[in-house]
Amino acid sequence: MTTEEKLQRFHDICMEDAKAHYKKVVQEYEEGLEETLAEHLEDAKRRQDMRIRIETEKIKKEIKRRLSADQLKIKRQVSLKQDEYKDKLFQEAADKLRAYRETAEYRALLEKQIRDIQSFAKDKECEIFLCPGDQGLLGGLPAGVKVSDEDFLGGTLAVIPSMNIFIDNSFRTRLEQEKHDFSFTTGGGQHGKQ
Repeated sequence: MTTEEKLQRFHDICMEDAKAHYKKVVQEYEEGLEETLAEHLEDAKRRQDMRIRIETEKIKKEIKRRLSADQLKIKRQVSLKQDEYKDKLFQEAADKLRAYRETAEYRALLEKQIRDIQSFAKDKECEIFLCPGDQGLLGGLPAGVKVSDEDFLGGTLAVIPSMNIFIDNSFRTRLEQEKHDFSFTTGGGQHGKQ
């Protein structure tokens, strides 16, 4: 083998070795780049997923806040309407009581209340009061019944001093108690005190 051939052979071996080394370095570099890219993509996806979760939570909280505000507004509106209807209803009830006070049944009710009070008091002194509007009914009622200075929509009030007892059979008190106990129910059920 001549020197020229030896040199050529040496050159070929060096070139093959350099090409193999180049391929290996390039392959390692590409694998490193691919690994870095995969890590970067995975990190980007993780950040994107986290951002999506955070934004989703923000949106859910905002929806809940708005829903809560809307529910509160609706409850206030319903409450105002209920109060309006309740006032109207009890105004109508008071009007009907005024009309009832003009009937014979009302006079019979007063007589019964007075008898019940006198029966309860037995022989003790008691003061029984009627509304100022019922002054015309005094005739024919038992003695000792007086007209109050205060209008209590009808019925009777009584005081038994020796027993320290106050009896309130007034329509105003009963109407106020019913109004206090009254509430609207849902589902078409009965309204008011059960």
